[in-house]
Amino acid sequence: MFSNVSWSEYLTFISVSTLIWYAYVLYIYYRHDLFQTLKGKKIAGAKDLNFHGHASDYHQPDAVFEIYQPKEGEGVHIVQAVTDEIQAYLEEAGKNEVGKEELVTSLERIVSKYSSLAVSDYKDSLDDLLKNEAEINCAVSLSESEISRIWSGS
Repeated sequence: MFSNVSWSEYLTFISVSTLIWYAYVLYIYYRHDLFQTLKGKKIAGAKDLNFHGHASDYHQPDAVFEIYQPKEGEGVHIVQAVTDEIQAYLEEAGKNEVGKEELVTSLERIVSKYSSLAVSDYKDSLDDLLKNEAEINCAVSLSESEISRIWSGS
């Protein structure tokens, strides 16, 4: 049966089958990109997404922050929000090697948005969080006076 097939016929069959297979794969996985390319629209690739910003570029010393006043029964959500914000800031500050004074000032601004927590039952836990996260992420040890300064800004 195979003796009737010549090498040129075999290679032609393999070539056509391979072209059909790759055309099918391209259509299935890349049809949206192919249609946009055919329409002349530019496709945003990873090379086009250049970010040149630095965390210190977005520092707004005179920014006005809204003081958040909690509603009844919303205490746990506020604590979660402030802890998330503190942890995120301290992680970024640790990566950018922010100085201790700037760290304390920025923490004052963050905590000032949640002024109701300064007299809440959660304050001691938040103090511990501030100390621990500052040591872990920024290698900075916050004293009691610095912690009280952070809260006095609120």
